[in-house]
Amino acid sequence: MVKLSLCDSESAYQVLPDNPCEFPLLKKRNALDSLGAVIALTPYVAVLRGASGEEFSIYSNGKILFRKIPSSWTESEIRLAAERIYSALA
Repeated sequence: MVKLSLCDSESAYQVLPDNPCEFPLLKKRNALDSLGAVIALTPYVAVLRGASGEEFSIYSNGKILFRKIPSSWTESEIRLAAERIYSALA
C-alpha cells in the first residue's frame, strides 16, 4: 500500500511507501530500464519516461513524483503504477 497526495502545483502526484525504504538507484539500472526510458540517473534520483508518456522521478528514499501523466489516469492507476515501480525495485 502507498500514500498518494496531489502536490501543491496540482499538476503532479507524490507517492510515498508505507514502510521506509532505500533504493541504491545506480545498482538498479536494469530494473529502471524495465520501467521506462531513463532520462537522468544519479545516486539520489532517477527520472524516467514511461510507455504512456508519463514522466516520473524515483528518489533513493522511496518517494515517487509523477509528472506529465495522461489525463485519463485516475488515482487508482497512479497507485498501481507506483506499486509496479516498488515491486520492480525490490
